[in-house]
Amino acid sequence: MMLGPRSLRWRLVAVVLLIHAVMVLALVALLERESRLFAEEQVQRRARTLEVELRAALAAPIVARDYVTLDEITRELVAVAEVVYLRVEDVDGRELAHATRLNPTDAAPATVRHFTVALGDARIQLGLDTARASLAWHEFARVAVIWVTLAATAATLLILSAANRLARRIERLSQAAEAWTRGQWQVQAPARADGDELHRLGRTFNAMAREIAERIQTLERARQETAAALEAVQQERARMVALLEAMGTGVLLVDRADRVVYLNEALRRMWMIDPQAPVIGERASDLLARSGGRLAQPDHFSRLVLHVPGTQEVSDSTELTMSDGRIIVQACRPVRDGDERLLGRLWLYEDVTQERRNAEQLIYLAERDGLTGLYNRRRFEEALERALLDASRRQSRCALMLFDLDEFKHLNDHFGHRAGDALLVRVANELSTVVRRNEVLARLGGR
Repeated sequence: MMLGPRSLRWRLVAVVLLIHAVMVLALVALLERESRLFAEEQVQRRARTLEVELRAALAAPIVARDYVTLDEITRELVAVAEVVYLRVEDVDGRELAHATRLNPTDAAPATVRHFTVALGDARIQLGLDTARASLAWHEFARVAVIWVTLAATAATLLILSAANRLARRIERLSQAAEAWTRGQWQVQAPARADGDELHRLGRTFNAMAREIAERIQTLERARQETAAALEAVQQERARMVALLEAMGTGVLLVDRADRVVYLNEALRRMWMIDPQAPVIGERASDLLARSGGRLAQPDHFSRLVLHVPGTQEVSDSTELTMSDGRIIVQACRPVRDGDERLLGRLWLYEDVTQERRNAEQLIYLAERDGLTGLYNRRRFEEALERALLDASRRQSRCALMLFDLDEFKHLNDHFGHRAGDALLVRVANELSTVVRRNEVLARLGGR
């Protein structure tokens, strides 16, 4: 529980004490001022009363010039009243009677107020002692201050008690909020259905805490589901990367800005890209242009490599003949999301050099004689048919010459098939040197 100068409880105590101290000081100052005013008013009122009494008591002796009676009345007034001194003078200032309670050598106290009353040709001077009136009023003021202080103290204690209860309730709300910050959502703030504003605030806090707890649980479930989905995606990506790395086809994936997102090792080998070179995020055209792979015709690079003709989304297969004799087939496929929005392109590169060589070898073997390398009977028949059709279309002629080797069987029987094969090869070589480009030389016999 916070009890320092920054706590609400301490501030409430300080404010209440300050307010009551100001109130008490203001009340004391007010009572002091009122006491002076009241004492002055009492003195003035007493002076007016004495004036009436003096006129009634002294008028007759003064008119009769009975100075003995005048002196007796003067002494009686000074002896029984708050009159300190009383002096009666005639119009010329001669003393007619005088009585005082002061020593002749002492000065009049500060509490004595001096008055002069005119009575016919005489003049009465008197001094009134205001000490008794002031003392009575000061006693009243002192008692009033005591009671006010006691009342203020009682009120202060009541206010402090109420403030302390209020601070404790606020402290419990604060403790509940602190518990919620630690994830202890089961903690409830004090709240009653028929309570005051703090109880309504507590109910609101509790409802908010329940809502936050439910949302946190929802977010935690979503986080777990997201983590599981991310793990599945990462596993799927790992499997996909392993598959792409194991493929012999070069794979290049770019985004809509033609920047590299992924490429596999097969593509690096085909284009002779440095395995340590950072390529992700680089423009694909710049990457391939700087690679070790070169086209047989470099000026065709921009027209062939990474080029989708017109507005086509899928490019036809393009054969790229490299400077080292390799043949690479290039193809492109668009990559779209579930809403058919274009995310990028997938470029596929396949090295078909060996396949082309194998195909050419198969064609060669299919139409050539295995021993001499000359065209075989099937290829001869196709060539003869084309020549006849061409001659017929042009209304021209074509020539056909057949020849055989005499005594060839005898050579095979006496010197063996190896000698016969050597002879056939030699004859084929010699004849091949004199055959023109538009002529066909074939071996019709043999295996």
